[in-house]
Amino acid sequence: MTVTQSNLITNREDKSNQIPRGEQAHIRCALAHYEAAGAIADDDIVLLAEIPVDARISSIRFWSDDLGTTGELNLGFYAGKADIASLVAGDAVDEDALATAIDVNAAALADVELRFEAKDLSTISDTAWELAGLASRPSYGTFLIALTASEATTAAGGIATAIYYTE
Repeated sequence: MTVTQSNLITNREDKSNQIPRGEQAHIRCALAHYEAAGAIADDDIVLLAEIPVDARISSIRFWSDDLGTTGELNLGFYAGKADIASLVAGDAVDEDALATAIDVNAAALADVELRFEAKDLSTISDTAWELAGLASRPSYGTFLIALTASEATTAAGGIATAIYYTE
């Protein structure tokens, strides 16, 4: 019989190595809902939640109504220090760091996991700033997680997310 160890158990056994905060911590959840009164235009931004740049995102659950005959959304990061009133798609730290071209036009989506759509499972303990592709921790403290339309929708409808993370 062979016994193997995860990163957490390996760190537990090595008394000189402390388990990084966030790799074994209480899970927080940001529950976001948006109701589009009409079609979402290309490059429109739907800000969902604000999380710490050091957060470790373990899951992003997504639901949406059928938003018409066209429509795709990207899921990514904007700097938390951004001026929301003047925010444009080009201001994204990484517009599609978490998910690309989420199809919201073929049918309603019910409880779809998006966390590993753009990043593989080896990124489970990466911080949000690492997922955003930054080389080092930014000077600001938070990210805005947002949907950015990469293709306009043709109908109104609702979108909901549950973003699970540790910090």
